[in-house]
Amino acid sequence: MTRSSGEGHPAHIRETTELSSGDVRRGRPAATQELVKIRASQINGCAACTDMHTKDAQHAGKSQVRLHLVALINTYNRMSVITRQPGGDYQPGQWG
Repeated sequence: MTRSSGEGHPAHIRETTELSSGDVRRGRPAATQELVKIRASQINGCAACTDMHTKDAQHAGKSQVRLHLVALINTYNRMSVITRQPGGDYQPGQWG
């Protein structure tokens, strides 16, 4: 695991913290930031981080319904990868 410069934390945690502070300065809502972190944690396969950011998102005001929807979408995406389903047959401009 890559370590940050002297802080004793993995580099990705330091980088995520730096990105988050930029989001705060730009005025992005905390709940939206947590949804992004949840998705990144899901992609990285980190259950502890997913749990932490889900609880933080709920504390920031996201509803249980929204959080369950995020989990459902993640499950759907994972199943598509596991079963090697093709992405889809959409063509640019198909709908207008």
